[in-house]
Amino acid sequence: MFQLPTEANVRDLLSMMVGKDVAVKYSVMPLVDPTTTGAIARYDDDEGVLRALACCDLLVANSLGAALALVPKGRVMDAVKAKNVPADFAENLHEVFNVGANFFNAPDRPHVKLTVTHTPPDLPAELLQSLASSPNRLDLKVDIPGYGSGNMTVVATA
Repeated sequence: MFQLPTEANVRDLLSMMVGKDVAVKYSVMPLVDPTTTGAIARYDDDEGVLRALACCDLLVANSLGAALALVPKGRVMDAVKAKNVPADFAENLHEVFNVGANFFNAPDRPHVKLTVTHTPPDLPAELLQSLASSPNRLDLKVDIPGYGSGNMTVVATA
């Protein structure tokens, strides 16, 4: 089974990507509610086998996508209220998740890559179920300066 990233790994990656000191803390609130999920990233190995997932709520998904392009918070809040992730935010978020594939790659493990980032309304039920049922998980509270706090979950599925 893949080793999950640490709280510090996630903090460092997100801070580097958005150019601000992102606060990341362990959370007891796992994110598996399809009504508040903003994105699911799927990581497969070279054989196409699902190995890991990353998920964030609507606020974190939109905030990360906006922060990369320095988009004001007002547009983020409009997207959260509408329960969607605009295409430009989704594209930026996909890049964050793509860099996050490095969390799972090491010489003693199968190579994995980001294969797809799903956003509402395209949140596959089987991936939501995998997120809900995986015991090998990292649940986090993420605070992006200037945008707010939300939830992120990373799971290893195999």
